[in-house]
Amino acid sequence: MVEQDHIFHSLICKSSKNKRLYKLWSSLNSTSYAIFLTVISENVGSLSGMSTKHRAVMEKLRSGKCETACQSVKDHYLGTGRNLFLKYGEPAPD
Repeated sequence: MVEQDHIFHSLICKSSKNKRLYKLWSSLNSTSYAIFLTVISENVGSLSGMSTKHRAVMEKLRSGKCETACQSVKDHYLGTGRNLFLKYGEPAPD
């Protein structure tokens, strides 16, 4: 599942045709793997929940509406972070 998550996000960055974005995202790979493993091991998210979230992101990307798609990706990342903070009773940063 970790590998599939990596592929999913990699394809999004590659399809943007923005080399700088892809290079930046690629530099975060080890951090992304660590976050994914933490989310799963700490029961912050479920595999089926992740699949549902990824489908929602894909629908927004396919819509062709840039603002909506960007917000969906942002919400996806920030939502995971907030769930980790809430798991440990910490206030989530804005």
